Amino acid sequence: MPPIKGPSVEMMVKKLKISKKDAALLKKLMQEGNLDGTFDLADTILNGYGIETITHESIWVGRYFCNIGLLYVNRGETYMTTLCYDTLKEQFIISNWGDWVEKNLMAAHVSGNKHILGGLTSAKPTAKPKKPSQKIRR
Repeated sequence: MPPIKGPSVEMMVKKLKISKKDAALLKKLMQEGNLDGTFDLADTILNGYGIETITHESIWVGRYFCNIGLLYVNRGETYMTTLCYDTLKEQFIISNWGDWVEKNLMAAHVSGNKHILGGLTSAKPTAKPKKPSQKIRR
């Protein structure tokens, strides 16, 4: 498997509050392209509750991930920093699933954007906003 992009050892130590040795082991698995091994080890290191996914109807990654936008180590809290894999960017990130959903899915949901290519972005307005009408005085 090709290497999987991801955070540096230093970034994992700082953001995930893990040892340099553990971060180096995670980075090695990422460089080997071992998605499952990286998550298995991260779940153990972070005392996680397993690997979870975020899916959405506006996402289509392909036949393998289908409509999964994010995989992450469940740490028991929505906004707790954890190791995640963004399937659209094809890389590991350090984030939390709550912020990821707010950033990537809420804009798509609110705008009704159902066609996503290469990443989740908010829909751009299709027409220029109208100027406020002037009141007519009588």
